Amino acid sequence: MSIKKIFAHLSTKIWFIVSCVLIFLLLAINIAFAIDVVQDFAESLMPSGETAVGDADSVNYYKRTTASKDEAKKKGEEFNLSIANEGIVMLKNKNNAFPVAKGSKVSVFGKGCTNLVYGGSGSGAVESSSAETIFNSLEGAGFEVNPSLRKFYENNSESGEGRPNNPTDLDSGKAVSLKTGETPYSKYTDAVKASYNSYNDLALIVLCRIGGEGFDLPMVAEEEGKHYLELDKNELDLITNVCNAGFKKVAIVINSGNAFELDFANKGALADKIDGVFFMPGVGTNGVLSLGKILNGEVNPSGHTVDTFATDFTAAPSFANFSINRKDGGDEFKKDGTGLAYYFVDYEEGIYVGYRYYETRGKVEGEEWYNNNVVYPFGFGLSYTTFSYSIAEKASLPANFNKLEKFKVKVTVKNTGAKAGKAVAQLYCSAPYTANQIQKSAVVLAGFGKTNLIEPDKEETIEIEVDPYYLASYDANDKNGDGFKGYTLDKGAYNFSLRTDAHNVVDTFDVNLAETLKIEKDPVTDHEVKNLYTGNTDKFMDSDYHLKQKLSRDDFAGTMPKSPEGDDYKLSDAEIAILSDRKPNNPNTYSMPDTTVKEEYKDLKLYDLLVRDEEGKLKLNEFGAPYMDYDDPRFEQLLNKVSFEEMKEMINKCAFKTQAIESIDKPYALDTDGPAGFVNFMFTAEFYGTAAYCSEIMLGQTFNQELAEQYGETVGEEGLWGDTKLNHTYSGWYAPGINIHRSPFGGRNNEYYSEDPLHAGKMASAQIRGARKKGVYCFAKHLALNEQETHRQSNGDITFVEEQAMREIYLKPFEITVKEGKGLGFMSSFNRVGLKWTGGDYRLLTQILRDEWGFKGMVINDFNTPGYMVVKQMCYGGGDLNLSKTRFWNNPKADDAGDVMMLRRALKNILYVVGQSNAMNGHGAGVSYTKNFPKYRIIQIVADIVVPLGIATWGFFAIRGISKKKEEQTVSE
Repeated sequence: MSIKKIFAHLSTKIWFIVSCVLIFLLLAINIAFAIDVVQDFAESLMPSGETAVGDADSVNYYKRTTASKDEAKKKGEEFNLSIANEGIVMLKNKNNAFPVAKGSKVSVFGKGCTNLVYGGSGSGAVESSSAETIFNSLEGAGFEVNPSLRKFYENNSESGEGRPNNPTDLDSGKAVSLKTGETPYSKYTDAVKASYNSYNDLALIVLCRIGGEGFDLPMVAEEEGKHYLELDKNELDLITNVCNAGFKKVAIVINSGNAFELDFANKGALADKIDGVFFMPGVGTNGVLSLGKILNGEVNPSGHTVDTFATDFTAAPSFANFSINRKDGGDEFKKDGTGLAYYFVDYEEGIYVGYRYYETRGKVEGEEWYNNNVVYPFGFGLSYTTFSYSIAEKASLPANFNKLEKFKVKVTVKNTGAKAGKAVAQLYCSAPYTANQIQKSAVVLAGFGKTNLIEPDKEETIEIEVDPYYLASYDANDKNGDGFKGYTLDKGAYNFSLRTDAHNVVDTFDVNLAETLKIEKDPVTDHEVKNLYTGNTDKFMDSDYHLKQKLSRDDFAGTMPKSPEGDDYKLSDAEIAILSDRKPNNPNTYSMPDTTVKEEYKDLKLYDLLVRDEEGKLKLNEFGAPYMDYDDPRFEQLLNKVSFEEMKEMINKCAFKTQAIESIDKPYALDTDGPAGFVNFMFTAEFYGTAAYCSEIMLGQTFNQELAEQYGETVGEEGLWGDTKLNHTYSGWYAPGINIHRSPFGGRNNEYYSEDPLHAGKMASAQIRGARKKGVYCFAKHLALNEQETHRQSNGDITFVEEQAMREIYLKPFEITVKEGKGLGFMSSFNRVGLKWTGGDYRLLTQILRDEWGFKGMVINDFNTPGYMVVKQMCYGGGDLNLSKTRFWNNPKADDAGDVMMLRRALKNILYVVGQSNAMNGHGAGVSYTKNFPKYRIIQIVADIVVPLGIATWGFFAIRGISKKKEEQTVSE
């Protein structure tokens, strides 16, 4: 039978068409599975896992204390209540109106009461579908809640749609417009209003503000003359009507990860009618349950603010230079009036961030100015009891600084009230200041501590350690004229003050310094400290050359920051060339001096010529997990066992994991987001079934370093269970966030601790230490100066900042985590400092982080999606891991000494960290792991066999059927 006759039949036509489609699809699938990113995606959907040979359970370096993953999650949720108990801040308690008796009848107001802010967007996101509600909290605390009012808010057709969700486009770089979604009071029916009379013991008004990764909060709201962090018209109408509705008590709950303008609660017509104000940032899935217990007095609040609550946020120094500067294109460089898609932010306020500005200007201009500009100071918080504070054993304190020796200050706290409670002791320092020399804040936090629960009429003495090095000013420009540039402690009297917050003093002592102390070397590493971002031969290598205004305490009014204008938007051809250059060997891009190439690699021709331990005797587990010596000489031998291609794969593909290397028994390790726990919002196949904790700002408000350490340990326990389906621990944690609350409008303020660097560094260090107890390594983020989200990925938002402010404010928390937290990981940031991307800046990642501070560990870049984040630049600059599934360093050369050295250095850092982690559980002597054949490959192979076989079988029977019909026709004829 001819082909023409065969295809003349409908059945064979259908077979042919379907077969072509199937073969085309099969070919496309096979081609797709040859692509790395598709393989990674398929592996994430169908993880293959590993098979252990030997008794893996016999070599668990880190021990679980729970019996199951579910129990670890439950323990985590129980612990989360401890964070909320100590983190919620009581800001106002007029005439001791609180606590309120159980059984009281409560009306809960505010559209947000049915849709609380549990976390942020992106890495700080919390799945809230099963989260506890404010109604659960109040009813669980013994209150009766107004059901009519609750139904009104739950019915969107009556009360409106409410606020929008967090923006889903995390990287738009555009200014967002956010509505509060508050219900207009005109919508309240007579029936709803009538319900107040039966539930009038307490009116609780909930005001919510969202924030998160990928966007900053609106500095200009839709309502003219307003911004997002103050009351809008509907909220003001609601509060006014509620205050005048005859309730016995009225309280405001601010459910926000950002500070809020609260002057209305303390001054003006409404203030006398508002009895209480409570500040409650993101609560995780169950932290809201603490609110009810605080309201009824079962829990005595002990949280303190980590931001200054100013009267007018638009008067803050950072307001002039933040986000898009309140106009379209307001942060974009231009040429001939055309935008260049390069964006910038000027830190013209220098060191005067948060309380450093308000306390300093208040000292200069007087108490009246301060009271007019500050509602609640940094470190402020009320309790249901009262405390007295005093410095104990003053005679034992040093009268003079002995170089940089640390000393401890004993603080006695006595409960002078009638209810047991916890207290926060804060020690501040005022350094000697000379006009027109080094800029200094009037006060800086020198240390803090928190008591245990103190019973009435009892006292507790706690110790606060003071490190004089943290009090030094960084003189980048020899402002005091002594010929020295670097950290300096000027001679004179240093006044230490014990305070209840940044403003209110309760006790003092002085320490003198006879001669100015020039700190030429880091006191921990003994490494030279020098300018790296100031005074370069090429001014475009400086970080502050774009700043036209620099705030000075000598003339606050005359030096207040100004928004960009005119020439501020011009970018020269030389600057554009630096910003756009992607050439591999440009020193302006890679910043790797030739001297960094080790001598032993100078004559390297081929990587494979290195001596190998081909017999496989040396394994990663032989380096003494869980703790390893970074300088162990055997590392070179271990690295020699790893092929060049394996090294390249290890560094390139590190999105939420690091690869396994079977030859040295380096296990596959899972790393995940985020600051609210192991709550990865993108890859849920491996990351699941874990607790979602309070936001980091809530943890910061506890001022409890011991609690922060317990938090790290609690999350670490969950990490030991990890992905139970494949028996993989969670080893790496993209947390904590330790950037600074530079502006109250910062989108990720909920993910960062504080406006103060010492507070952030101390809290982060404790959290990191706790996680390490369970074998979890933290990637503290984002290094550095990632204080805004706007245009964060648009060619790397260019941050212009003085080196003094950079070192004293923005780098200090990271430095503290290296020295006190003994952290093993960092995540760099999207932005540039000056014209250089942080993730590939040799000055930042090598000269400061590794050389000056002594960091030993690994650095990962933030998600590598934009084109300016070049992996070779990252590796040469001092980074180790490329967080990406699509952008790689595709052409490192095995005969290039620099490439080989950089890959080996990065691999060593990775092995050093993972080798000390819980990923090594089960990887001891006598145990080996074999990676299972990928599940998706099995499906692919089966499809490659079954589909062609099916097509052939179908075709055979189709043609045979035609032949039979032909034969039957011939016989009948």
